[in-house]
Amino acid sequence: MGAIKNYSENFISAQQIFARVKRELSSFDVGSTLNENDWYDYVMDILHEFNSTAYEENQAVLKIERYKAKLPNNFKQLFSAYGCTRGMSGISTKGTQQHKLDDFSIYVENTCTKLNYNKCCIDSCVQEVDKITVKTYLETGEEHCSDFNHLTLLSLGANVKKFCNEHCPNIHINHCEREIEINNGYVYTNFNGFIFMQYYGLPLDDDNMPMIPENTLYMQAITEYIKFKVMTNLHINSDAPDLERRVGLQNQIYQEVMNRAIAENKLPSYAGVMNLAKKYRHRFKNYELRNAR
Repeated sequence: MGAIKNYSENFISAQQIFARVKRELSSFDVGSTLNENDWYDYVMDILHEFNSTAYEENQAVLKIERYKAKLPNNFKQLFSAYGCTRGMSGISTKGTQQHKLDDFSIYVENTCTKLNYNKCCIDSCVQEVDKITVKTYLETGEEHCSDFNHLTLLSLGANVKKFCNEHCPNIHINHCEREIEINNGYVYTNFNGFIFMQYYGLPLDDDNMPMIPENTLYMQAITEYIKFKVMTNLHINSDAPDLERRVGLQNQIYQEVMNRAIAENKLPSYAGVMNLAKKYRHRFKNYELRNAR
């Protein structure tokens, strides 16, 4: 994976932003009347504007029953989807650490090769997944391991491509018998079994709420936007003097920060610039300086 540009691999809880908003609005003396129920919606409004740069890489194995499975709660963008079969499973020897039930990790074994499974072909070299091992950590310290193999890239239904990352290898799959559709938080298939999915999604905290990339402009934009929305609501429901002017000023502050954040969001990453340079270098060979001998 790694096709999405992230400014930081660190994420913080939205609660930290909310605490900052409360401090900065303390001069309004409305601490007891602030309604935080909509604040997570405000966070999602801004993260949606930043699109994939606010996402992190994730993996999941979905069990397809009655030709459908629920997508992960934080699913935003598909990177790849493989049909697979379940192999060996069992309990490993007791470990030295205690783990919470349902904690798990996924290990991927892959190679780079041209795929040709059951006429599900693509034209270029991609990461072929050979085997998936899912380890679930039990409260006893034991590990339950399940292997999944015979992985095959799946065809995409008509509506799925809008959910795909631009580097998704499934986009290039033609006439594979097994196909998936995505709709209303579910993946629908024409087969039962298992799907290994690599995807991008918002990281969630222990309360299943979205976390925020630890990026100064992102955090500032979210903070100013929440303040603007809160002050707008106060203006509608209050007769406090000078509030209309302050709402207008807050909107200006938010717009300025948001424009800076969006501008930074559009800048290519260093890795992206280097890849472009390598891709198009041959076009400038005639202009390269050569050592005269």
